[in-house]
Amino acid sequence: MSHLSETCPTCGIGKLRSREQKVDHILESYSCGHSRRIYSKSFVEIIGVADAVGEEHKLPWAKPLVFTKSDLLAGKISGLHNQNLSDYHQTTRFRLLNAEYSLKLILENYDNSVAFAVGLTGFLVQAKSALDSLSEEIDLHYSLGISNPHWVTDIEKLMRHIAELTSKNPNLAQILSQEINLKKGSWFDEFKTFRDEEGVHRKRSPRHIIIGRPTHDITIGGKRVAEYCTDVLSRINDIIEKCYDSMI
Repeated sequence: MSHLSETCPTCGIGKLRSREQKVDHILESYSCGHSRRIYSKSFVEIIGVADAVGEEHKLPWAKPLVFTKSDLLAGKISGLHNQNLSDYHQTTRFRLLNAEYSLKLILENYDNSVAFAVGLTGFLVQAKSALDSLSEEIDLHYSLGISNPHWVTDIEKLMRHIAELTSKNPNLAQILSQEINLKKGSWFDEFKTFRDEEGVHRKRSPRHIIIGRPTHDITIGGKRVAEYCTDVLSRINDIIEKCYDSMI
């Protein structure tokens, strides 16, 4: 439990006027008008960004991104004099780096705070966008004609046109078919649903909870957020590198 205070922790001036034990927290009120809610780490949130905040545990280590094949393909693309393709190749890297930064924000603020919510939202959006940007690269590189002026190719649309890619680069088409499955229950379907619900449409409202040190187990929909996001970023980075290897 966080330390109780006789002086207002916000302004340092107000004095404690009352302390009430609520169902899931202690409410402190101060003479200055400020108040503070103190939650225990066993608190289960109903409407916040996380379903549950559990016991303390060691956070996972996020391995650095790899751009070996990305750099090699960039050299090939530069000789094609295709500015759109070059731009999207850089965008894919940019999305991955943004996802990596967002994951760092999650791990540094693993306390279900607003900063944690911002990190999670950014991670889910940017990680999915990296796959979408890759799809636009593939569309442009092989002149598949999938995208249109109003909406670029996303990974789902590319997978629905995998037959067109098979005729241009069967190895690349096979890699994507093995790694990206749109069927319900696949890792990608689970990730896409999680991204839509938490990163875009947000079924839950962010809410700050004071629980102490930022090393608690936060789960959403049965997923341990730190481990899940770390694994997803590594998987997406690996998929993109495999695709680039086939495109070189």
